[in-house]
Amino acid sequence: MRAKITDRFIKDGVLRGAALPAGLFPPVSDIEIRDISLTGFVLIARKTSILTFCLRYRNENGQARKFTIGKYGDLTTTKARQIAQRKLAEVRTGVDVQAQRTISRREAERVKSRSLHGFIDHQYRDWLLTERKSGAATLARIEGNFGDWYDRPLEQINTWLVTNWRSKKLRAGAHKATVNRDISALKALISKAVEWDVIDQHPLRELKPLREDKTGATRFLSEREELCLRKALDERQDRQRAQRQAYRKWQLARSQDPLPSLANATFTDHLKPIVILALNTGLRRGELFKLQRRDLDLTHRLLTVRGEDAKSGHTRIIPLNSEAHDAVHDWLHERENGDNTYVFPSPRTGIKLVTIKTAWQELMKLAKLQGFRFHDLRHTFASNLAMKGADLYSIKELLGHADVTTTQRYAHLAPEHRSKIVELLVAT
Repeated sequence: MRAKITDRFIKDGVLRGAALPAGLFPPVSDIEIRDISLTGFVLIARKTSILTFCLRYRNENGQARKFTIGKYGDLTTTKARQIAQRKLAEVRTGVDVQAQRTISRREAERVKSRSLHGFIDHQYRDWLLTERKSGAATLARIEGNFGDWYDRPLEQINTWLVTNWRSKKLRAGAHKATVNRDISALKALISKAVEWDVIDQHPLRELKPLREDKTGATRFLSEREELCLRKALDERQDRQRAQRQAYRKWQLARSQDPLPSLANATFTDHLKPIVILALNTGLRRGELFKLQRRDLDLTHRLLTVRGEDAKSGHTRIIPLNSEAHDAVHDWLHERENGDNTYVFPSPRTGIKLVTIKTAWQELMKLAKLQGFRFHDLRHTFASNLAMKGADLYSIKELLGHADVTTTQRYAHLAPEHRSKIVELLVAT
């Protein structure tokens, strides 16, 4: 329909419904009202009760275009008409005002995303959390190390700036490997900014990582230390049995229902079977915590680490030797009435374990082992295999490494084993 678009027309005709079909406002469907005095000036009465001023025109190629001017209420009809007149004048000079607006908006978004903080908030965060398992940890790493640069344009995060930051971290005692990982996270972020056309060039493309010892001094148990660990596991269980027995007597003396006896239990809690499984499979702590009953095939003596639970994201199948098989079998057998999904559920919550830090620290004190972490059980597994002649490729597959280079760090031969080899030179 056509009419002279004025404030009075809107108030008396449109908003009251008098100028609209069926006399209704809001209309059943969107209605376009074309101004009779200014070609292309349009008012759209929407079924959502919103009135919008627009300009309809054709560009130089004859293509029909619509340029949204604004909403009635935010603009008067007089102001909207003035804007329409200016834009029509630009159209007559060959400017496609709607295409120009689209380009301007894209550039504004591009500028908004060019700062470190802007790029993270507008693009990188959602992608990282969706596409990467360690996304939250990576964001925390970037924020913790480079939060002071959040307002900087990405192009200004240059080699000199990062090198200076790196030097300060090293002087403060940070390890080269840690610094390299921090910078790698930042460089990956900027690489995405280049890939997504936020910036044109990577300002850190020439920055090389620090040289670091990829092998390092890997901590693993000697034969004597492993005996001490196993002895400590048994002593810990003996203590728990004695404590349970004493508590049962205390309960019975007060006519309370006693807790189950641990006298004949193979395992008093989850720590010993977890340690045995780690020593014989090389599973990471998180993989053990996420292990479910469906992942065990005790008939064929196989354990599956599912891709969604593995650091590499790839599923791997590990054979269970007799000690690992018997430990898992006995642990589950003594809990055969339990219906928990997890092999090692939390004794407090009944769901997935989150930590065994306290129990592990107590075990280390009992075993008198210094500087030995739970993850070092994985090193011990790999080193023991290497010392017994297992090839690195097989160890790589069992550990779930992406390439054999990483396996060489974990599965190097023990110093004393190498010494025996060197002694062959002087053997008679």
